[in-house]
Amino acid sequence: MTKWVIKKNDFGKLEVWEYIDNEEEARKYCYISQAIDKYGLENVVPLAMNPYGGYHSLKYDIEHGNIVNIIESEEEPKLELWQEYEVNNENFHYGWVSPDCITYGCNYMGHTSLAIRICETFYNKIGNLADDWLLEHGWVKVDNQGWLGYLWKMNDKQVKWLEQNSIKCVV
Repeated sequence: MTKWVIKKNDFGKLEVWEYIDNEEEARKYCYISQAIDKYGLENVVPLAMNPYGGYHSLKYDIEHGNIVNIIESEEEPKLELWQEYEVNNENFHYGWVSPDCITYGCNYMGHTSLAIRICETFYNKIGNLADDWLLEHGWVKVDNQGWLGYLWKMNDKQVKWLEQNSIKCVV
């Protein structure tokens, strides 16, 4: 059984990480064992680990009340889309605009992960071509450069929304 920590990130949204709360489990990874030897067990464990081996101590998150829940489960818990990503945030800068002009926000590098979640949630589609699939189905991608979409797939409501929010087309 694996332990998982659900915690708030710097933007107030939730994330799921693998949770390691004891020295024996932490020392299975040589780089974490080295960190324990260098910084002390109390400064490294408990920790959160991503699927790629990246980790961070949960000391800050515990002190600042960012831990929402700790769960034991065979599979990684799935958050609801709205728990993980901003929906209709007035400070929308990066993300996707639906054909109904609902905005789903992400960080500046999170478009593909968000696209995959949108496709899973609303269209029961899974795959790494989620960006292309959304564009083909009338969604608009927004980043710091402007917006990207297929004009022949977009609707007037989206065009008006983009104009009202002064988001320029990426050329």
